[in-house]
Amino acid sequence: MAKKKDPVLTKARKAQIVKTAVRILSQRPHQTMTLEEVARESGVSKGLIVYYFGTKDNLVVEAIDGYIEGLIELFLSIARSTDSAKDRLQRLIDAAFSSREVVETQTRFLVEVWSFAKNKPDMLRKVREAFVHYSQATKEIVQIGAKEGYVGDVGVELDWFYLFMHALFDGLALQVMLDDRFDINTLRMKLFQFIDGLFSRR
Repeated sequence: MAKKKDPVLTKARKAQIVKTAVRILSQRPHQTMTLEEVARESGVSKGLIVYYFGTKDNLVVEAIDGYIEGLIELFLSIARSTDSAKDRLQRLIDAAFSSREVVETQTRFLVEVWSFAKNKPDMLRKVREAFVHYSQATKEIVQIGAKEGYVGDVGVELDWFYLFMHALFDGLALQVMLDDRFDINTLRMKLFQFIDGLFSRR
């Protein structure tokens, strides 16, 4: 009689493999990643990875999907919490710039995501959908801030608010990765003060 599969163990193993792939993809181009390397660093056999994912490209897609879903879940949970808009803004900044290592890893991984997805319409659509969800989380915080009187009435300017905030976050992430003079704790504080000042003056 065939051995019954343990769904909990299967889920845990797949999650570990995906996590390993994300880490490798944040360090170098996806073309150089091998299934043998992922297997070795995940503590499983290459055969198991092939069984779960089939090909390396499928594993990369799963890694991107898992990463994006995690970000969406995090940002939407912040936006839809019961905290004040000001506290949600602080939590959003804390999540985006939790540590220098996280910022560097995320920035490198996202560069690799774009490189991988640029010629794959289905994957590119998923990446764009993720940014839509991220924008929704940011917009919800701004809308709540407007209701609370923390942010002035933004009306049709809401899309511009998101665009500028997102560009600010991305630009700062790149600066953190390229220039180690910036202390991440000070950056979080200064970023909050800057955005808080913009909101409070409206």
